[in-house]
Amino acid sequence: NIVGTMTWYKPDWFGNHEVKSGVEYYSSAANRRRETTDAANYQLFFRSGIPDRIGAYNAPVAPDSVAKYVGIYGQDSWRLTKKLTINMGLRFAIDSGVIPSQCRDAAQAPGDVANPAQCFDELVYPTWHSLAPRLRAGYDIAGDGKTVLKGGWGRYNRMRYASDLFLATKNTINQTIYRWRGINNNKDYDKGQVNLDPNGPDFLSRSISNVTGSLVNGIVNPHEEQAWTDEYMLQVERELMSDFALRFTGVHTRALNMTRVENSLRPYGVYNIPINNPDPGPDGVVGNADDTGRTVTYWDYSSAYNGEKFQSPWIVNDPTADEKYNSFEMAASRRLVNRWQLLASFSATHMNVPYAVQVGSAIAFQAALKDPNSEIFSADNYWEWVGRTQGSYLLPGNILLAANWEHRSGGTWARTAQFRGGVQIPTITLRVEPSDANRRESLKVLDFRAEKRFSLAQNRSLRLRMNLYNALNANAVTGTTIQSGGNFGRVSGILLPRLIDFGVQYVF
Repeated sequence: NIVGTMTWYKPDWFGNHEVKSGVEYYSSAANRRRETTDAANYQLFFRSGIPDRIGAYNAPVAPDSVAKYVGIYGQDSWRLTKKLTINMGLRFAIDSGVIPSQCRDAAQAPGDVANPAQCFDELVYPTWHSLAPRLRAGYDIAGDGKTVLKGGWGRYNRMRYASDLFLATKNTINQTIYRWRGINNNKDYDKGQVNLDPNGPDFLSRSISNVTGSLVNGIVNPHEEQAWTDEYMLQVERELMSDFALRFTGVHTRALNMTRVENSLRPYGVYNIPINNPDPGPDGVVGNADDTGRTVTYWDYSSAYNGEKFQSPWIVNDPTADEKYNSFEMAASRRLVNRWQLLASFSATHMNVPYAVQVGSAIAFQAALKDPNSEIFSADNYWEWVGRTQGSYLLPGNILLAANWEHRSGGTWARTAQFRGGVQIPTITLRVEPSDANRRESLKVLDFRAEKRFSLAQNRSLRLRMNLYNALNANAVTGTTIQSGGNFGRVSGILLPRLIDFGVQYVF
């Protein structure tokens, strides 16, 4: 990566100007490898102890792809008058992505049938050339520096990430999933038990690192366009008394020209076979007291579209996927005067995301799948908020005491359940309620810091520091099993316990 900047100050030229310019170059590669081992190159899946599926890995594999970004920008902080300052900026960028030609050895059995020794041609993603203008201003209403109104607009173009290239990289880590019938009942795979042809009757899907079966065998969409975000901000800040100020901020954000992942050979409309299942309730068992009485429908497709020959996803722009965010913040601050300072704030954000990226979908590169099953309770439409108070006091002898209190909204979650019944999609896990149907308890964390500073010769210093995290030893739950079944509700994460650390810092 290369970054360079330059600043130039020009006074008394229709006001005062502080001009900054720079260039940025980033190169990021996606080259995670998987080597063969002495262990079996497959994973077995059982259902109630009965053989159900087998996943054959494609090791050894050594992918190679690279995304590059070049950005040139300029900005001018123009103090036009004593009251008015205008900030103008413009960024020109080039985003590119290339998957070089490469070859692979045959996978270790049983993955060798779906992953023979082969070579792949070079693939080049569309190169984006973008301009991102930004315009903001600050106005001192009374001219005394006590009440300032700020606002403006900025555009931020989405960069091309190395993870985007994951989709079309054939030479990447994956697992091929087949139906498996362990007829000799030895609880292990034996040769001949599975038709390993990726277009045969036992083939179900491929998955990337056990995440999803909808991202492999991808192709480049030559018509993919760049997404961008427009941000509008308005802020007013008022000094109420010496060294103490209030600030109110509102931000409206729109993410536009967003993308989803569409199977170019198995379009949306072929998912036309309804598979109806009763919601089994939290325990995952149909026919008892916790059943909700609701029916959940997912959509299968006909055998005419089965097999890898109909698996070819690409990234497409979808106007229905545009996102909106509204945020506000209230903050009060007291500058460090007479040895102490204080900052208190409360902020909240409402998100409106039609197709949220979920674990188990296209999370590899942050784009939701475009099929009717991925749209079941797919929207994120809720509030998040956080309140903070931070303060510090400088005791005699250069001893600093500081505290931080944070009260944050708990995460939202929706129960999921696994359903069966389809032929091409025999099992699927779906949300059975909106994403904000449940919310975990809020997080309340108090941290302390104590620091002793020693001044040394030649402007050097030594600092001895102690941090106490989660001083109240809060143990709020941060994660639980959300899938219906015997483990539903089992805690999978809590706040870290009370921690204390000591540090030494030498400044020179």
